[in-house]
Amino acid sequence: MTVTVPGIAARLADRPEAVALVESRGGTSRTTRRGELVRRCHHLAEALRDAGVRPGHKAVVMTRDAHDLTAVSYALGILGAVPVLIEPRAEVGRCLRDVAPDVFIGEPLAHLGRRALGWGRPHIGISLVTGPAPLPPGRRLPTRTPVGGAPPARLPEPDGDGPALIAFTSGSTGRPKGAEYHHSTLAGQLDALTALIGPRPDDVLLAGFLPVALLGPLLGLTTVAPAVNHLAPARTPPGELVAPMLRHRATVVLASPAVLTLIARHCARHGVTLPSVRQILSFGAPLRLRLVDALRRAVPDDAEILSVYGATECLPVSAIGDHELRAS
Repeated sequence: MTVTVPGIAARLADRPEAVALVESRGGTSRTTRRGELVRRCHHLAEALRDAGVRPGHKAVVMTRDAHDLTAVSYALGILGAVPVLIEPRAEVGRCLRDVAPDVFIGEPLAHLGRRALGWGRPHIGISLVTGPAPLPPGRRLPTRTPVGGAPPARLPEPDGDGPALIAFTSGSTGRPKGAEYHHSTLAGQLDALTALIGPRPDDVLLAGFLPVALLGPLLGLTTVAPAVNHLAPARTPPGELVAPMLRHRATVVLASPAVLTLIARHCARHGVTLPSVRQILSFGAPLRLRLVDALRRAVPDDAEILSVYGATECLPVSAIGDHELRAS
């Protein structure tokens, strides 16, 4: 039986003027609308194809830039290639040996690490640099979509149920391993998150974990990606989290307890409340009642606080509200 799931461009086709992604860093924001993101993805897909990337190629994407991570991963999906996401805290060299990627796409720092440490040396045949920095030398992906002129060709997206994504676990509970998602797996995950969140037209999602920025626009949500320190989330300056929540009136927060603790402490220390928040989804570690109490003091009384259980291979599996958590 052939399984057909909606492609990336199809999921982004509605409301082209709506905001898809906001990257917030140091008090400044970079905003990308849904129609612009679709054009960017097709433009990048053409550039990737011209560089030799083909359907079925496994392509590691390593960048802290939420816009580049999202656009490049979507573009790879449009081509039928398979994005590979590796936790920055994982054993990157071992992960690359396990997955044997054909392509390495990343910011300059990732390439410097790859060259210095020999990551993926026997397997990687195509190396592409993201971002505007002049180093290291190498073939660069375009940093901007051309304005005017002929629009990029709409490449046909895969319509079966082949591999769509490989995401590595962090290694916090054992050796990192790559979880392979098929297109139907991702579609099911999006359906489960839609049922859990119940997206509203005016919702704004704060993505406290960088890969969540990939899912937000596909859920139809304006997604804010704050400047989280992904090597050590608990060391993130809390103002980098709370300021964009207030500026963009975040309604849904998806983050780990470590990130939520920073938010709650900042609010308590500075007497800040978060009146726009209607839902907090905590995942990645147990949600402690002390943190729930601190969050409750910052959000409206009717806001929903959920402890979400799942794993890299499947998220979400279950969710429990803080009132039920307290009674259990």
